[in-house]
Amino acid sequence: MGRNLGGCGPFLVPGADGRIGNGSQTGMVVAIRFGLLPPDAMRAAGAVLAADVARRGNHLSTGFLGTPHILDALAMAGQEDMAITLLTQRTFPSWGYMVEKDATTMWERWNSDMGDMGMNSLNHYAFGAIGDFLFRRVAGIAAISPGFGKVRIAPIMSPALGRGGATYRSVRGTIRTAWTASGGQFRLDVELPGGVEGDVVLPGGRKARAVAGPNRFSGKL
Repeated sequence: MGRNLGGCGPFLVPGADGRIGNGSQTGMVVAIRFGLLPPDAMRAAGAVLAADVARRGNHLSTGFLGTPHILDALAMAGQEDMAITLLTQRTFPSWGYMVEKDATTMWERWNSDMGDMGMNSLNHYAFGAIGDFLFRRVAGIAAISPGFGKVRIAPIMSPALGRGGATYRSVRGTIRTAWTASGGQFRLDVELPGGVEGDVVLPGGRKARAVAGPNRFSGKL
């Protein structure tokens, strides 16, 4: 069980087994994602969360509260590979399972194709909240200041995905990213409109700056 560090900030301390609360994926996700752990406990908590996902055959067990944040929690805690593994899972329960079942909208339940059909929307936003992660961490475009005056470009350039990117038409102009990752190398192209600054985070945590116009970054993963 986790315990509060009374008087030392809004932190929880994992139990001896590394778990928070009852050890559910959602409990671990919330603790990591919302900064409820001491900084030195973050990576260990991420390892516990990733191990639970692996124990379930690389599947999540989260619902409406945990699902929007589980990939961010994994990535924040040094488990980017597992985040991408979950993202690309195609067996039940997963986003990919819906695709495999020819869904064209997001389901309310992971198993909306079976069981009790009494409460069962086939066009439901909740699990679709993962689109936020896709935009910020796969395409790599996140606003730092209102109106995208300053942006953070920090895609997870995973060889398992191979490539990614997006185009966003902001009030200041078009912001575009495109990246590839293979053979131990990456290439990231970033295009920013005038008046927009870009903080770029490259593999390994390396920092760079993007300016108005086209920018290209490349190197080892």
